[in-house]
Amino acid sequence: FELQRIGALDDHGWITHLGALLARLPLPPALGSAFFLGGLLGAPEAASFVCSALSSREPWMRRGKDGEEQRAPAVDDFAKGADGRDIWSDAFTVAHALRLYETARNGKNFCAGKGLILPVMQQMSSARWQLARTLQEFGCSPDATGESEAGVGAEGDESSP
Repeated sequence: FELQRIGALDDHGWITHLGALLARLPLPPALGSAFFLGGLLGAPEAASFVCSALSSREPWMRRGKDGEEQRAPAVDDFAKGADGRDIWSDAFTVAHALRLYETARNGKNFCAGKGLILPVMQQMSSARWQLARTLQEFGCSPDATGESEAGVGAEGDESSP
């Protein structure tokens, strides 16, 4: 039913053009649909950041010595927009952390200083670039997907694209 609701299958259960596109993405169908919609609405870069954030685990949860989960000290820094106002969405907060990670000169030091889990940030960055390239293949301009930005990942990471 969900696949028909988002337009991936028609009323007879046959795959639609959208369904064929969604099948090429490493995302659940509903998230893939939102990703394509973001690209069509002129926000492909934001769509790639947010969908990467939503498809991964939170990067800043750490276990304390007593086994209780604790927030990383810098989480509140990521929950602020460029204007200093609070971002009221966990997905946008993670996307903001990912954007800052990708622009950091040294991803390993950035993660250590901000209490982020490096392998999670590497995985999210890799997924984001894969999504950005996918939108580029479907006609979004390189500038819109971030491919022309100076740097394609945080230096000092073995898995940067």
